[in-house]
Amino acid sequence: MEFNQQKSDFINGLLDEFYEKEGTRRYDESVFSEIFAELEKDNFEQEYPEHYFYEVKRVRDLYCTALPAIEEYQKGFEIGRREAGIEVAKKMKAGGESIEMIAKCTGLASEEIERL
Repeated sequence: MEFNQQKSDFINGLLDEFYEKEGTRRYDESVFSEIFAELEKDNFEQEYPEHYFYEVKRVRDLYCTALPAIEEYQKGFEIGRREAGIEVAKKMKAGGESIEMIAKCTGLASEEIERL
């Protein structure tokens, strides 16, 4: 049986989404879930066992190396979001906005806003 190149291309496309340039990256685990779901479709394992096991190993290896990067990206994103909220809160407070409104807009605690 000839290998299903379409499936391989699809998997590569999902991996490309994960590894593409900054700003277009899908830095989450859902890419890997989609890939594993695709590998389980259409009796791929039975029809192309060599390719199936190669693809599973390749994706698992990538997942294991990418997981720390995903976690670091998410931590950095949360830190950046918090820092941005603090900056917005400072500007709103300087502009005379109420603590309640600042808390609502930024998600920061009222006590934290008062300390700014």
